[in-house]
Amino acid sequence: MKSFDRLVFCSVCNEWRTRKDSVKTPAEIRCYKHRRVRQKTIGKKNIMGNGYLRIQTETGWQYEHRYIWQLHHGFIPVGFVVHHIDGDKTNNDINNLKLLPRKKHDSIETSHRWDLRRAGKLPPIQNPKQKNLDRTVLVKMLVQGKSLSAIGRHFDTTHDTVKRNIERYGLHFKNTD
Repeated sequence: MKSFDRLVFCSVCNEWRTRKDSVKTPAEIRCYKHRRVRQKTIGKKNIMGNGYLRIQTETGWQYEHRYIWQLHHGFIPVGFVVHHIDGDKTNNDINNLKLLPRKKHDSIETSHRWDLRRAGKLPPIQNPKQKNLDRTVLVKMLVQGKSLSAIGRHFDTTHDTVKRNIERYGLHFKNTD
């Protein structure tokens, strides 16, 4: 018996059992086995940060589109995902759901995102690993006639990164590498 447990006479099983010491009144005294557990609210929904709806089921929280697919068609095989045909993650009508292999789904989603990006509806991809070099220092070194490799050593990067920055800034240079 732990220091925060106490021996109580359970009103359900009529036996002496241990219970945490946080029990307030004798009317609430039940053993750990017969404690009152909060009931699940079956059917409760919430929207996740990724845009999908989750629903509370008998077995716990599940994505609603997967739950609806399983109700109508059964088990979802490994390597397959449930796809929203119209692209709306909250439209979980069974006629809007389709089972696809993960690779096919990923290629559809990627091409759709690139279409949105080209149309200006999504921001361009920012690669955190790409270095953006200081333009004034870069121009000064180009005017001095430094090679791309020398500029790269100065910025602790490769000459390809230097080339990319020169093109991005719209500068013209004479390649000495």
